[in-house]
Amino acid sequence: MSIYSKGFLLFLIMFAWTNICKSQNLGYPLDLSNLILYNVYQKDSVIAKIGQPSSYNSYSTEFGLSEEYTYGNSLLVFTKNGMFTEFILKDATFAIYSVYISGGIRVGDPVSKFHQLGFGRLEIEDQGTYLFYDNPKCALPLVIDHLNGKIKRILLY
Repeated sequence: MSIYSKGFLLFLIMFAWTNICKSQNLGYPLDLSNLILYNVYQKDSVIAKIGQPSSYNSYSTEFGLSEEYTYGNSLLVFTKNGMFTEFILKDATFAIYSVYISGGIRVGDPVSKFHQLGFGRLEIEDQGTYLFYDNPKCALPLVIDHLNGKIKRILLY
């Protein structure tokens, strides 16, 4: 093998390694109706993107401002001065992963819709619960409660 072949092969290996590392660090960003999880939002921008909540609560913690937005039966939580960190979806108001699947995944959809994403790992937790791991760098799964294969609740803590 010539020195040029070895150099080209080394270049290809380094290029592939860089792209693999980059994609694992980024993972697949979880979106909820155009809000990207772990991004920071101010109250005005949340309302502009997804509408007026049925109720809003804010309080100060040692980590900064925490906010809870209730929309119907669903709750969105922002901590550390606006970082979108948690949600509990109990109705079809919001869709997740709408960037990857037309219409996203909502409460009421079949659990099997997660297989359409083409990434992540869906595991059985117990008879009524699945866990969906979407990012190899994040140990926290989505918790998917279901009844006969239909999604009843989606949680991220």
